[in-house]
Amino acid sequence: MKYFILTRTLAVGLVSNSFAGTAQLFDFNSEAIEAEFNQINQFESYVSNHEGLTFNDMQNSGSLSQFDLNWNSFDASAAPMFGISDMDWNAAVCGFCCWPIGIFTVILNDNKDSDSKISYLIGVGVSLVASFISYLGGIASSI
Repeated sequence: MKYFILTRTLAVGLVSNSFAGTAQLFDFNSEAIEAEFNQINQFESYVSNHEGLTFNDMQNSGSLSQFDLNWNSFDASAAPMFGISDMDWNAAVCGFCCWPIGIFTVILNDNKDSDSKISYLIGVGVSLVASFISYLGGIASSI
């Protein structure tokens, strides 16, 4: 009974702390967004008026400087989430071979980035799938 009460208390505590406040979820600065769209519209009209114009031509001629757009910023939300080139193989092998140690060396380590943590979880997932297939093979061979 003590374990049931402890488990229920922990579950209720975790669930009650996991909900985000909805007050600021959809707050945005409409004036800043409108200013950005005005700049983009100016750039669009400039490009449509000069047919055959490329981005490199605009950089070389210096005509990009008249637009107050940040050309060097990169929106990471438009990029693919995770790819094979992002894989941290050391973390994946740690998740595949020795996942209990990897909890401390990868997951709880603040020096590791999110790619390492995702790679670790992929390694754990592959290990679980391989173990399940091996388990099913053992059952099938004993029949």
